[in-house]
Amino acid sequence: MKSVILRDVSFSIKEKEIIKNISFELEEGETLAILGPNGVGKTTLLKIIAGLIKPTKGEVLLYNNSPEKSRKYISYLPANPNIDQYANVEDILLAMLYGKDKRFIVRNEDINKIRNWYFKLLERNYLKTSFNNLSSGEQRLVLLSGCFAREPKIILLDEPTAFLDITNQAKILKFIRDMSIKMNITVIFTMHEIYYANIANKVLLMKDGRIKSYGKPSDVLKKEIIDDVYKIDVMEIPFDDKKMFFPSIF
Repeated sequence: MKSVILRDVSFSIKEKEIIKNISFELEEGETLAILGPNGVGKTTLLKIIAGLIKPTKGEVLLYNNSPEKSRKYISYLPANPNIDQYANVEDILLAMLYGKDKRFIVRNEDINKIRNWYFKLLERNYLKTSFNNLSSGEQRLVLLSGCFAREPKIILLDEPTAFLDITNQAKILKFIRDMSIKMNITVIFTMHEIYYANIANKVLLMKDGRIKSYGKPSDVLKKEIIDDVYKIDVMEIPFDDKKMFFPSIF
C-alpha cells in the first residue's frame, strides 16, 4: 500500500522557486533518507509532506488523503523544536502525545504508554527532570520516544542525528530502522551524514531544489553523483556491500 505519494510538487516564495517538480512514492513501512547540501529545500520538503506548508503546485497524498486530513497519523519532529526547557520530561511527552487535543484529565494508560516508549530509548529515569538539565543527546532521545509514543503511520524527522556523538547517532538510527520494520511505520528523515543513508530503504538526493537521484542507496550513493551534488571530490571506500564517502582532503 502506498503511504506517501508526491506528484510534481513545487513551492515558491514570491518568485523564488524553492522546491521544483518533486515526485516520488513510498510503500507502507519504508524508510527514506533525504540528502543534499544546505539550502536545497530538504526541510521545506519535509514541512510540505507534514502539511505545514502548502505546495505552490502539485499533490501530496498520505494514505490517499491530504496531509491536512492526516495529521493525527503523522509525527513530525523539527530540527529545532520549540520546547519549554523548564517543563519536566514526562509533561513534554504527554504534550506530544495529546498534540492539539484538549484534555483536562491525564489518563494512567497514557502515562504508561509514554513511559514504555521512554525506556525503550533511555536507561536513566529523567521523567521528573527539567528538560534543560538533559544533554542534547538525551533531549533528542526523549523527543524521538515521544514521536513513536503517538503510534503514527508516518514519522517525519528533520536531522535527527545532528549534533550528536556517534553512539547516540547509531542508537537513534537503529531504533528508527527497527521500529519501522516492527510497527510497519513509514519514516522520512533528512540528514547530512551520507554514510548513514545506507540504513534507509530509499534515498532521495537533492540539488538546487530538484531530485538529482532517487532509489535504493546502492543506486543513489555513487561517487560521480555525490561529486556533482556537493561540488567536491570525494573518495569512495567499499564497506561490505555498501560504500562510504569522504572528502579528498586526507
